[in-house]
Amino acid sequence: MKIPVLLLCGLYMLGCTQEKPKFTTVYVFVDVTDSLFRSASHYLTDIPLILRKMNIDTVKGGYDGAELRLFLINDLSESKSTVRRLEEGTPGMLGQNPLDRLDEVRRFSRGIGSDFVSLLHDAEWQKNQSKIYQNLCRELNNLARANSNKKAVIIYSDMLENSNLFSFYGPGIEKVHAYIEDMNRARRELTGDCEMPDLSGVELNIVTLRTKANDEKVNLASQFWTRFLQQQRALVRFGSELREE
Repeated sequence: MKIPVLLLCGLYMLGCTQEKPKFTTVYVFVDVTDSLFRSASHYLTDIPLILRKMNIDTVKGGYDGAELRLFLINDLSESKSTVRRLEEGTPGMLGQNPLDRLDEVRRFSRGIGSDFVSLLHDAEWQKNQSKIYQNLCRELNNLARANSNKKAVIIYSDMLENSNLFSFYGPGIEKVHAYIEDMNRARRELTGDCEMPDLSGVELNIVTLRTKANDEKVNLASQFWTRFLQQQRALVRFGSELREE
């Protein structure tokens, strides 16, 4: 009877030595006030990179968990969203079967593409207002409270706010220039609507599409949002494509 007991103890100890799975939360925002982002191809081609940011491997599997939340940025203070979650697996000799886990990981991956297509299909595109700050601030407060090992944000938008708070269009653009010169003023005035949380450790990727018509405004938006979000201690990347870390 000693051998089975010793063997069982050995297998138990082997399972305990496995590294504990980590959990990543990724928020993805799509700005439906800009028809440039209407094509699903913009997002479907980025899915492999989004998966890598979550440490999800559709070839080898693995036991890390992840949650992906997709949001629409529109002219309303409330936006539609979808959630897809992959719970952490149990590694080790006494844990989850690796092949079963691989199937689970692949179902999670395939579902992300379906979520993008469904959400974009049902969206109402090209509105007059774009409440970027309100939508972003509210959800980033939720993200800040999430109990995750890693947090990342991806925003597909020209980031051209056009609301009662401030605007990159018409005379309102003067306030944007004033904010860039004095980011403390920006924080004070915008906090009255929603206080942006501490984003320490959050990787924030802004993916925009430039045209001749919007190029100068996007340059200004890049200055404002990069400074504002860095002020909240986020790691900010602003560019025309989603990049590796």
